[in-house]
Amino acid sequence: MKLPADSDPKQARRRAVVKAVALLLALFVLVACMLAPIFILMLMSGLSFESKFPEDKAWLVVVGGAVGAGAAYLTYRSILVRAGGFESHEVDRMWHGERKNT
Repeated sequence: MKLPADSDPKQARRRAVVKAVALLLALFVLVACMLAPIFILMLMSGLSFESKFPEDKAWLVVVGGAVGAGAAYLTYRSILVRAGGFESHEVDRMWHGERKNT
């Protein structure tokens, strides 16, 4: 009889740490993808940080957020599957907020 993965305290602690690290890295990727287009535009156009950002370029934040959301999901999923030992269907269930059927 095989015990569930969370029955071992060390394994449960490791999985919790991996989940926290995956979440933090996914949030970092999301924020980085949202800010990267703005910084690239500022560098290419020669704007300084003190100058006013052109309002017609606000769509860069939206595009960066869309790319960042996809990148955050892929980061979260790959860390949990590869380093955390989670099954891919478990990660999908966690991402979508579904509960285990017990």
